[in-house]
Amino acid sequence: GIFTSFAMRPPEPPGSIVEAPAVPDGAPSSLDVQRSTISALVPVVTSSLGRHLPDQSNKPYCGALFVKPGVQAQVKRNKEELTAVVAASHAGGGQLQLDPWVDRALGDRLALIVAPASARSNVGPGSVRTAAGTDAALHWSLVLFGVAETVFIFVSVARVKDPCESVYNKLEAALCAFDDAVALVLLFLGLGSALILTLGVWAMGLAHSAQVLALASARLVISLPAVGVSATVVMYGETSVLECFLCSVAGLLHLAMVLCGCAKRFGKFYWWVLSLMVLLIAFAYATAFGVDSVSPFGASDCPASSNKQMPVYLAELQQWQCVSWGSTSRLDRLPRIGDAVHRGLCSDSFVALFGPNTASGKFETKAVRCPASCSLDSWTLTTGEQTRTRFFGCRVYHASSAVCGAAVHSGVLNLGEEGVIFVSRAEGLPVYRSCNIGGLSSSFLDPGAVGNDAFYFPSADTSDPMDLVTLSPYRQVSVPSASSPWEAYEAEVTWTIAGQARTQQVKVGPMSQPGQLVALNFCSAEVDQVGRSNTCS
Repeated sequence: GIFTSFAMRPPEPPGSIVEAPAVPDGAPSSLDVQRSTISALVPVVTSSLGRHLPDQSNKPYCGALFVKPGVQAQVKRNKEELTAVVAASHAGGGQLQLDPWVDRALGDRLALIVAPASARSNVGPGSVRTAAGTDAALHWSLVLFGVAETVFIFVSVARVKDPCESVYNKLEAALCAFDDAVALVLLFLGLGSALILTLGVWAMGLAHSAQVLALASARLVISLPAVGVSATVVMYGETSVLECFLCSVAGLLHLAMVLCGCAKRFGKFYWWVLSLMVLLIAFAYATAFGVDSVSPFGASDCPASSNKQMPVYLAELQQWQCVSWGSTSRLDRLPRIGDAVHRGLCSDSFVALFGPNTASGKFETKAVRCPASCSLDSWTLTTGEQTRTRFFGCRVYHASSAVCGAAVHSGVLNLGEEGVIFVSRAEGLPVYRSCNIGGLSSSFLDPGAVGNDAFYFPSADTSDPMDLVTLSPYRQVSVPSASSPWEAYEAEVTWTIAGQARTQQVKVGPMSQPGQLVALNFCSAEVDQVGRSNTCS
């Protein structure tokens, strides 16, 4: 009432002098009484307004959109009353005019908390609803991106934990240097993010706008490190770590939403610029991931993979084999791509079909089709009273032996059966001993001057395979580097071809040592002569 009576009094004409009534000596004048009354009321009223107006800048009223309904109604009434007072006094030129005797501080206070007529003219119920909808969308975006990032943080923990148990690709070779530290850091960040998100959802339920933005900004202390760790993992794992990629993208989008909230709250243009820059970074990051992968730390000749075993390359066989650490695997021997299937007769020997052994084809594998018309008579040699079969040796046969007869003897084919068999060259033996397999006996041969080429059947189903590779557990011999982490590991490889074993100690990576016959290489994407790549996923 006092405010209304003061502000509604008609203004004095310009240049007029307001005279105070005469009062007895020593008695307080009415002007003194009015000034003292206003001086007592101004702190009380402005303090009350200050509690309900979080942003006291000169702008349309929007401070009660996210406060309790009772307080919102009271503040709205206060604003309407003050707006009406000032609107009534605007008849004299549109400026707030008060009696000359009114305390100047009161006028300054009203000018700060009441919008000018030009600003009030554009404010209506529709704009208030629009502002409320925009704030709600912003808050939901903050929560949703925060929830997405938190979920992907926990999923990424499962992806990067226990890297030293495998070390079958570039990512695991890099992470093994830190053991489980990366997973523990992500787990800690995920738990902290979940806690702050819970508080943010609680603040949204209470319609505390300022608290939602403040909690989202505080979560950046967790979000930004999570983005950094996840992005670093993506640099090594590339497309094989989709979980970490999604985690880092969700973190960048959350950061962009926080910057949008700051721009809306503080009204500064540079907040919008920062938000746009973060969105552009997220877009470029996602494009690089989807098109050509992100690998600034990785060597260009070492693409990421999701191997579950170590790719082992055997130079003598010119083929890849997938083997686990500390285990033995049977070698799969196959013909070269494009090699034709050779039609063999019952009595055709290996040397008649494929010629003598050469250095380039020392252990090559060939495919032969044996006819169904073969019988024991096809492979029987009779010298006087001595009868011998025409396959010499036991599991490894001399090159003069009948291929289809040796296949029946080794158990690859049944007698009288037609079929395609794989036969591989082997190094010759000093002596080819005879043996009985399945009731069929082979013959003894001392090669002498006959020549010493040999062959065997790599697919023979026996309890003692002829072709094996054994990979010992790896050893870390140095600290993994950022560009080539795999060079810090080495292992011993033992491989057996046609029953003859060899062993070498090699480092993980491409062949780099003279005389190296085996490589543990998950880096260079290569395809061997039988069409298999060094991908063991």
